[in-house]
Amino acid sequence: MAPIEPRTFIHSCVVNAQIPEVIHMEINATILLQLALFLVLMVLLSQFLFRPLLELFDARERRIDGAQDEAKQYREDADQKAAIIADRILQARQEARESLNVFKDKAKERERVIMDAARQESQAKLNEARDVLAAQVQVAQTQLNEDAKTLAQEMAAKALGRAL
Repeated sequence: MAPIEPRTFIHSCVVNAQIPEVIHMEINATILLQLALFLVLMVLLSQFLFRPLLELFDARERRIDGAQDEAKQYREDADQKAAIIADRILQARQEARESLNVFKDKAKERERVIMDAARQESQAKLNEARDVLAAQVQVAQTQLNEDAKTLAQEMAAKALGRAL
């Protein structure tokens, strides 16, 4: 069997088609019964299928919208809390810097006080040592002068041969 070309098949169907000139339809009890059954079916389906489905879809959409609103609220709350936390962190860092600066200032002041005290103590010891040294030099000079006088008298006595 040879394959049929689609164009020739369609063309032959159109050319050979018989179109009835008048369509007659009888309206009887069967059509009215079918119409009544169709309407009853539509009412029942509407009552027991379509309305519950629509209510179910509406409830689902309300739940979705509620969940989206709730998620949006949670996001906003989280953003606000994150901003508060970031602000507190910045504040804590600032307070830490200020405390550190206060501790540094106190440490510098304490260092200055200790250095001044050490300087004063060392100056006092140096002055005391100078005074002791000056006193020892004075004693040594006095002793030397006396020794020199005694030695000079002894030398003069030996040179003259008599006591002076």
